[in-house]
Amino acid sequence: MQWPCDAEHPDGTERLYTAGRFFAQPDYCEDYGRDLVTGAPTEPQRYRAMNPDGKAMLKAAEHLPPHEPPGGEHPFALITGRTLYHFHTRTKTGRTPQLQEAAPEVWVEMSARDAERHGLAEGDLAEISTPRGSVHARVRVGGIRDGVLFLPFHYGYWDTRGPGRGQGRAGRERADDHRLGPGLQATPVQERRRRDRQGGHRGAATGGERADRRRGGAAPMKIGLALRELHRAETALTRELLRLSDRHHAEHEIHHVARDLAGWSQCHAARLADAARGYDVHLRSEAPQTSGLLGPLRTTLSDLTRGRDEPGLLLLADLRRLHRRIAGVPLDWELLAQGAQAVKDGELLDLATACHPRTLRHLAWSNAMLKTLSPQVLTS
Repeated sequence: MQWPCDAEHPDGTERLYTAGRFFAQPDYCEDYGRDLVTGAPTEPQRYRAMNPDGKAMLKAAEHLPPHEPPGGEHPFALITGRTLYHFHTRTKTGRTPQLQEAAPEVWVEMSARDAERHGLAEGDLAEISTPRGSVHARVRVGGIRDGVLFLPFHYGYWDTRGPGRGQGRAGRERADDHRLGPGLQATPVQERRRRDRQGGHRGAATGGERADRRRGGAAPMKIGLALRELHRAETALTRELLRLSDRHHAEHEIHHVARDLAGWSQCHAARLADAARGYDVHLRSEAPQTSGLLGPLRTTLSDLTRGRDEPGLLLLADLRRLHRRIAGVPLDWELLAQGAQAVKDGELLDLATACHPRTLRHLAWSNAMLKTLSPQVLTS
């Protein structure tokens, strides 16, 4: 019998949406989606403008590099996923004898070349470790790509049989900000054999290419001033985001999303420096990569004070300051776009058109964080 089965459809419903109405209708849905990077909710007015007919919407998710790439002591990339026999944490499938017998314990899949390189064979017990924890799992040699390990996420610290069976504690703790689930998809790991054995974006044109189109007069000079001011704002925003990330390292969502947004501002500043050369303005193309010499100290203090009331108030104050700093940046990009259009600089207009929406996403994220955290912090 097919869902929904109700008084109107006592025999079930063979096909949904035959009337052309969907759950995505602006007047019907209760949630309007989220930004795929920051997790900030879409405002009702914006959703209504994008999707007045309530049809299905396909969103393209841009690539973001992992926050902890493989290297050094952790040369493998760890990916996780489902298996055929279990669902989530096996609260039901683990009590079904046939399913439990088919996949009774955790395993790690690796390529034949990696297994040979590390002296591992099918069935060996391997220890998979990350900066946050470790797992003991039997080796399965398969067709996975070299340099990548796979662990099923159905087994975790809630399992009591056997040492370190779980994956959940080994992966990074950041949540996927769009689907509100754990983002345990790309973690740097190392593995070693246990003794037990079972029998960019597309770049803008270079300054040299644009130099041929330099124009004399007051208008390009003022464009140069606008480029300088916007570069200063994006550089300052990068530094502020990195400072927020370090200062609130224990708040994993804040820490990681702030670093993602700082990467955007770094990219904006570099592209502005390149564009400015066409207007005889020379700006630094290297944006700050850290929040300064005090960054490690801020990170340590954040970890030590996690769970106390004072960091919550500090986070709220820092987000408020950040929100006010972000607020002027989209306006500056809008002004630059208007100027680029006036002097007929198509490449500069393309740059502003590409970067301006990102700064609005900065603003939406900081606003969403303030709305989410202020009731918790101010009333606890």
